[in-house]
Amino acid sequence: MINFNSVPSPVKNRIFGFKFGDFFIEICRVLKKFADNDIDNALIIYVVANAAMQDVVESGMHTKEMSDSELMGLLSARGVNISTVSNTTGIDRATARRKLKKLEGLGFLMRKDDGTFIIKPGFASNNTDVETLVEAQWVALRKLIKDLIKYGVITE
Repeated sequence: MINFNSVPSPVKNRIFGFKFGDFFIEICRVLKKFADNDIDNALIIYVVANAAMQDVVESGMHTKEMSDSELMGLLSARGVNISTVSNTTGIDRATARRKLKKLEGLGFLMRKDDGTFIIKPGFASNNTDVETLVEAQWVALRKLIKDLIKYGVITE
């Protein structure tokens, strides 16, 4: 088990900042590649997916083994509007609107009747890029944790 309870020293803080920077750069790189070479697109996709996933986690459904289609059914329940995307990402409303429409056209998102956006049903289960993205995120996270342990920022 990893111990996060120790009080970090200034040296550990600097190491953490440096190693987290490496992690952040790698995550941005893989997200940008995934989202039509645009980091803002990646942020928007994450905002839409995370809003729905929050409901799944809070309901306890995340602990249940389910098919991709079952999960997508749950994720399609909660849409995200332009204001939420703009406020969460810091992207101005006009740009957020334009990018949401583009992501809809690219097949990442779908607009619901109420004008909110969801991850397009079937998108994740039919897209090997999603699996590649998730694996790249796991690799980057494992490297970050190993480095933080190696440099004594966190302990096992």
